[in-house]
Amino acid sequence: MAAAETLSVLHVSDCAGVGGVQKGIAHLSAHIPSICTTLDDLPLPWGEGPAIAVLHRAGRREEQWDKACNLLHSRATLIEMNIFGEVDDGPSASLAALRCFPSLHVLRKHWQASGCPDMDAYLATHRVLYNALAVPPSAEKLAQLRGAFRRAHHIPEDALVIGAVTRPDANRLDYMLPALLPRLARAIPSLHLITREFPESLAHVLRQQLGQRYHNLGMTEDSEALWATYAAMDIFAHFSSMGESYGMAIAEAMQAGVPVVANATPGAQRNNAQAELILHEKTGFLVQDSEAAQAALLYLAQSPERRIQMGEAARERMASAPFSPASVMMEYTRMITDLARGNAHTCHNPSRNEIQQFLRAPDEQSAPLRFGSADAKRLWWKVRRRWAA
Repeated sequence: MAAAETLSVLHVSDCAGVGGVQKGIAHLSAHIPSICTTLDDLPLPWGEGPAIAVLHRAGRREEQWDKACNLLHSRATLIEMNIFGEVDDGPSASLAALRCFPSLHVLRKHWQASGCPDMDAYLATHRVLYNALAVPPSAEKLAQLRGAFRRAHHIPEDALVIGAVTRPDANRLDYMLPALLPRLARAIPSLHLITREFPESLAHVLRQQLGQRYHNLGMTEDSEALWATYAAMDIFAHFSSMGESYGMAIAEAMQAGVPVVANATPGAQRNNAQAELILHEKTGFLVQDSEAAQAALLYLAQSPERRIQMGEAARERMASAPFSPASVMMEYTRMITDLARGNAHTCHNPSRNEIQQFLRAPDEQSAPLRFGSADAKRLWWKVRRRWAA
């Protein structure tokens, strides 16, 4: 088989748009020549079509995906990108040569649900491939975008800006932030709030609380506009009842050097990959409840030097393996090349040993998953000391 540059790949998803899955497909496609399509557009005129087909799906059994797997299996080697860790118990489930997950948490969720007793046998065909990210602008460019965004939206340079970006999905809507906002606004007179893609029903509540200091922006496919949104923020707040299978918005905010406060969502039926991206008390805070969330936000608001330190640590984390664009693309290229050559694929980022260690660890062994009201008291004392000073 020739070098990776001569390969081509078919990417299939069940929808089009600008969500995390579609962004990831776009970034992967820019690296290896690809055809991108949706289930509704199959079958394609094949000819000398790609030898590898990557199926981006939730994972559960669905008739349309059964048909797609059977159709493509006779023409290409299949890789399943299982987004939510759900189990397909149908006859087409065994057709994929590899099954990949966007985080260790989602892989563990699938392994536990599959009931497979042999971890080694399971890991022979199951991998983690983190979402592909865009290369962020330089620090200098981000600073320029920050200034331009704030001027355009009449946000003073010395304002404290909290931001949130999410899809208008009822399961992802940020209901914790409206409850926190009144006290935050009283404690931080310079507070501004930026959101993207919040539905008007929720935006109306936030607008009533902050007036002209609230800025709700729509969906955008303009990458520079999105980077400018992140760059304008001082703190990124992300609260979701369902958790994240990866957390594209969290990752992008961290790439832009913004510390993140997010809620942890441990449990077998929920995704918790935000706890994989965020290093608690180093790149942000993982909280369990609203009191801890409020303490973390106020602490960062009152601690500009700590905020900058955490933001730089967040930027460095997302620029390093296994999350950096370069490391994800390298892992993806190895995978595609190995399968195209008919070789077994050996995972590197994360390695098989790292995956095994994660699967053997208790689900809630990490202290950040229990960072709640009692832990918040420590931050409250820090906040109060700063106010007193």
